[in-house]
Amino acid sequence: MKYDNYTLYGIHNRTERQLLSGYKSLISISCLVGDTLILIGSLRYNAIKLHKILVIFIQYIAVADLMLTVFNILPGAVSLATDDWILGDLLCYLGFFLNVSSATLVSQLMSALALSKMLIVKYPLRAIGFSGKAAHLAACGMWVYSFIFPLAAIAKDEGGVYFSYMVYNCDYSGSKDIWTPAGRAIYSIAVGLSMLTSTVITLVSSVMLIVMAKRVADRGLQCRES
Repeated sequence: MKYDNYTLYGIHNRTERQLLSGYKSLISISCLVGDTLILIGSLRYNAIKLHKILVIFIQYIAVADLMLTVFNILPGAVSLATDDWILGDLLCYLGFFLNVSSATLVSQLMSALALSKMLIVKYPLRAIGFSGKAAHLAACGMWVYSFIFPLAAIAKDEGGVYFSYMVYNCDYSGSKDIWTPAGRAIYSIAVGLSMLTSTVITLVSSVMLIVMAKRVADRGLQCRES
């Protein structure tokens, strides 16, 4: 379903649009400053005192967040301010592409970060040999994987990318003449399973970390009491 009808889905109250535009602009500034500080601090000054693979994953998360901010959140603020899309077709396609791919990438990197923390705590001696090169390769592999879903959607129906007044940004709605119900369902399930898998890995790893931390604390308490 397309939300390209301004009369039905647009925000007609100018004050409301300006408030939302200001809110998105504030988020954009916060993300740009925060992510830039993370990258400069970790790359130039080695300011993040964590295991190298954790730092690498954090850096990739910051890069993905920066791309999402520049190509999706900022254009959304501009669209709210102008009450239309004025940034051209190329940025519209990039906005949709990076919105989907960055969301997929960040969820995978978060799961990798949580899983890596759990492995480092569980196997501290083995963690010494964990390679930064392997972390870079894993992150690049996640990046390539995150491109699959938006590329598949655009390749299937290039005209499906449009400006949506529901979100005041570029979105995707495949044509019924091109997308069969089965194809649309398979695509939606594949995207959902990808996000769900990352979420489950993150949750399970985080719970295991909490359990291991509690065991360590209990052992320390027992040693002090004895």
